[in-house]
Amino acid sequence: MSLGDPRDGDDPELVKALIEEVLALRGVHAGPDEVMITVGTQQGLSLLSRALLGPGVRVAMENPGYVDAQHTFAGAGAQMQYMTIDEFGASPKGAAGAHVVYLTPSSHHPTSVALSPQRRRRFLSLADEQDAVIIEDDYDAEIRLQGPPLAPMKSVERSGRVVYLGTFSKYLAPGLRMGYVVAEPELIAQLRRFRHYATKAPSPTLQRSLALFIRSGDYARQLRSYRVRSRSKFDRFAEAVGAYLPEFADQLTVPQMNLWMRMSGGSDAGVGGGGGDAAAWAQRARSRGVLVTPGSLYYAPGTEARTDELRVGLASIPEARIATGVREMSDALGELCSEARV
Repeated sequence: MSLGDPRDGDDPELVKALIEEVLALRGVHAGPDEVMITVGTQQGLSLLSRALLGPGVRVAMENPGYVDAQHTFAGAGAQMQYMTIDEFGASPKGAAGAHVVYLTPSSHHPTSVALSPQRRRRFLSLADEQDAVIIEDDYDAEIRLQGPPLAPMKSVERSGRVVYLGTFSKYLAPGLRMGYVVAEPELIAQLRRFRHYATKAPSPTLQRSLALFIRSGDYARQLRSYRVRSRSKFDRFAEAVGAYLPEFADQLTVPQMNLWMRMSGGSDAGVGGGGGDAAAWAQRARSRGVLVTPGSLYYAPGTEARTDELRVGLASIPEARIATGVREMSDALGELCSEARV
């Protein structure tokens, strides 16, 4: 199988390993006809858009949210509506009347807030009430740096309304481009047909290699190592923020690899007065060799975006350089505040 042409099928060893050693640990129980391997999450979103969306179909998106999903859904001709984000995650009010609801509940992209249990239950009830489908993008499911991983919504629903997306690429290597979809057999069969005419199945050789990697125990060891390294990076970042940007220290309450920092800090005055301009801060930090992202880039077109939010990622930077990076961010912010007072 690993050197042959699987046509529409996936490597049975990878599907079995995924079901028994990845999904089962998350509480997601599925049969082989409910799983399809994809060339990353993006292919899964693209195929689902073709199967579920079209003119007149209303899609509820998180705002701010995952920009690639926003473009994929809008490009399929769907009518977009948006759910605001607060400390409990996405607001179900924004999903009223939607046919499809896209969520990143374990770790919201981009703020990293987890969807509260109450809201998870409300979204599941809403899907039943509106005959809607929930696309649960669990891209960051296994990298929880404090406490056990959160159970997916897919693990508790019984109506088949939740379509579950996962990825291997994030923890192993971005260039792996390997993910999966878990859904009802009828939808999986439809997705397979669409995949056949687009790309056929992902490389059977790569699929078999990944199956052997999971079965060997190396995948679980890689995850444990990733969590240890990630927590160490967060702790180093929090320590540096306390030293160089103490006004932001109280925002680092939950260990994450992507930090959503607000210049206002809950105060109308903001950092340096006026609430703060995150885009200017990001640009000034870039000139010092530090790459951070203005939060405004994650808001949907035509919606009101906050200008004082900044996303800081820790995954790519070596731990030894984190303190230097935070110091450069502090100096960049100091420059902006000094110029604003002139």
